[in-house]
Amino acid sequence: MKTFIEKHIPKEYRFYIILYLIFLAVHLILPLNWGDDKIFLSKSADAGIFDFLQGSARPFTDGLTYIFSRFHFLWRVLNPVVLTVLVWVIPKILPSDNIHRALPLLAVYPTMCMVDAGFVATTVNYLWPVTFGIISLLPLKNFLYGKKTKLLARLLILPLMLYATNMQQMAVVMLVALSVGNIYLLSKRTVNLYLVFQNLIVTGMTVYSYYINTVGENNRMVRETGRYFPEFLSLNIFEKLELGFSSTFYGLTSQIYFTLAGSLAFMIFLCVMSFKQGTKLKLLSLLPPVSSVVLCFVSPYIFGELKNYKMQKAVYSFEPVADIIFIMIGICVVISIFSLMKSNGNKIYCACILILGLGSRVMMGLSPTVWASGCRTFCIMLISFILITLVIVEEKNKNETSVYMPS
Repeated sequence: MKTFIEKHIPKEYRFYIILYLIFLAVHLILPLNWGDDKIFLSKSADAGIFDFLQGSARPFTDGLTYIFSRFHFLWRVLNPVVLTVLVWVIPKILPSDNIHRALPLLAVYPTMCMVDAGFVATTVNYLWPVTFGIISLLPLKNFLYGKKTKLLARLLILPLMLYATNMQQMAVVMLVALSVGNIYLLSKRTVNLYLVFQNLIVTGMTVYSYYINTVGENNRMVRETGRYFPEFLSLNIFEKLELGFSSTFYGLTSQIYFTLAGSLAFMIFLCVMSFKQGTKLKLLSLLPPVSSVVLCFVSPYIFGELKNYKMQKAVYSFEPVADIIFIMIGICVVISIFSLMKSNGNKIYCACILILGLGSRVMMGLSPTVWASGCRTFCIMLISFILITLVIVEEKNKNETSVYMPS
């Protein structure tokens, strides 16, 4: 058996095959009859797929939700595939993919632990679009780094990209990344028709998603506003953006424990690396994790009205002191990240990833489910932390290797 594996399965694939089998074994015992999964199971049992999708702003994700709600075994077999692909593709989107293949396993945390709407509903609406969205951005990364994307890969990416745009957060991330990428290429007097085509598709799907959510009968916005956030429609654009900002940093530093754990781990990592490398601003790196731990205990008493997580009806409260504290913590995190890097290319990459990650969560302030959607809306932002972590590790390993290489 060992000889057969060594002879017929390339070494680089064995890790992912074993990983899939481990994921599959876990998926076979996961409980699926809870949260939104329970609701969708009931709805799919009494309706055909076209009735189920009527008025849906997310036909692809909702279509798979319908299928998986009726046939759980399909999800148990296919979701480990997507999870394995995510672990495989994360290094591919980094500036350099010379990273230990086990480190991207960190992505399991935001995609499988933060499933507060049920395993099927959350993964189909978050894990799958995020994975397919990252794959869809590979041609942009390849072109910027002077690599070619094969024709077959470009064709296969198109349906994955359409699926990814069903998640509004991922659609906006892709729209911004592709738009900025194409503008940059245009400034260099270079045009890639495939990237332009991708940009047009993502733009169209984003506009469609906005239209169907805000225009017409039985629109989702009105229903969810009445259910979760009655005063939402009375907020102006600046209040909604502030809501997205404050709710994001409250989730990362206070009492939404899954997101707090993820962001705290990232801040501790930055702190440890700063002291290990002896950066000039290493003491500054202590402030974010210490502040986060303190805020975890005191924020409900100081900023009690910001705590709308799991409330039946959310309310809006502007707390300028909270925003100032959150901004200061954010500045310390950014300085810590940049102090750990020597490569300007890596600094630019991490800055872009951080902006996209933060923006993906802040934009939730434009939705009445900003609190009701729970910690799963932090998925992209935590993955941006993971990407930055891997860049820092990769640069550290590269620098150490260059130091010990014989001259």
